[in-house]
Amino acid sequence: MSTKARSDARCRILRAAEAIVRSLGARHLTLDSAAQGAGVSKGGVLYHFPGKQALLEGMIARGVADLVGRIERYRAELAGAPNPTLRAMLRAGREILSSEIDLRSGMIAAVAESPELLAPVRVMLADNWENVRHEAADPADAYLIWSAMEGMLFFASFDVSPLAPDERLACYDRICARAEALPGRSPVHAE
Repeated sequence: MSTKARSDARCRILRAAEAIVRSLGARHLTLDSAAQGAGVSKGGVLYHFPGKQALLEGMIARGVADLVGRIERYRAELAGAPNPTLRAMLRAGREILSSEIDLRSGMIAAVAESPELLAPVRVMLADNWENVRHEAADPADAYLIWSAMEGMLFFASFDVSPLAPDERLACYDRICARAEALPGRSPVHAE
């Protein structure tokens, strides 16, 4: 099997696992259900993921890598602007909120099965916080903006938002406007 074919099979398995968690819940995710959803044999799943724990780790790694990639792309676009990390996180969040992108099903499944699998998420969040804290003139305000964003994404993840989709996006845009107005730290110039 070629490297591309293995990579495609791995992606299909992860997408199938995410779909199962999203539609049926974490307790319905098994290696057999992932195999059936991906159109591969159970042996094909075991080739990539030697157990359910490895499958959950793969889902987390895929979600983290996707989110980090989105944030880094926006951060590069915002280079030189105030609070580039927070604003990049908000742009990535809006992208997620306004589309069918599902980065959180792996996290939901991990929490249900093994909370320790969230270690890479904790590392990513701690790294983002360090950047946000150093970039913002008022880190507490930055954290409040970040928390509001995460709250909206949480509602969307569990499909429990009391707002219609267009109302959610309008509120999210207000959060983004607050981030745009948030002063950044003045750069320190070396003499």
